[in-house]
Amino acid sequence: MAWESESWQRFLDTALQIATGKRHDWRNLFLLFPYEPTDEREALLEVQNARSRLADGSITTEVISWGAYVALFLKTQGFLRLNLSRPDEYRRLELNLTDRLPEFLADRTQQALGGQPRTHIAFVVRTGAIYPFTTISQTLAVCETRKIGATLAVLGPGHVSDRGRSFGLLAGPPHPGYPALIVGPISE
Repeated sequence: MAWESESWQRFLDTALQIATGKRHDWRNLFLLFPYEPTDEREALLEVQNARSRLADGSITTEVISWGAYVALFLKTQGFLRLNLSRPDEYRRLELNLTDRLPEFLADRTQQALGGQPRTHIAFVVRTGAIYPFTTISQTLAVCETRKIGATLAVLGPGHVSDRGRSFGLLAGPPHPGYPALIVGPISE
């Protein structure tokens, strides 16, 4: 699938509106752009191009990689040095990742942003690395409790057409309680 330029521009415009206070979403400052998993490279290139277009005197930008944070989590927990051989060891590792990874990602995101204001747009990339242990939704819900003030513009491999299941919704369409505004392709 070709990159959705129109949807991407709508996503960037929405991020800018939130960052400048021209759009007031009732819940938070998070938005999510779904893209085809095979378009990961294109997504990363588009983020780099967008940073220079969006940044001006009042708006600042940066890129945060949840994939890099997952690698750090695994390294600091010693998971990469373990030689797992029994089912109970696999289950313990899975539970540890499931229970602790969203908290770790939110903590690292908060630390990276260092109290940045709404006018700071942080593009969150490499979110596919958090599957199958957690979801974008679960991680953003924890980020919300951290009261992150920056505008989080999250890119995630998934589809709008699956009614949010790619991002952690178990059933039904995105609802007012969903931790991000999904801005993506109108039709897939």
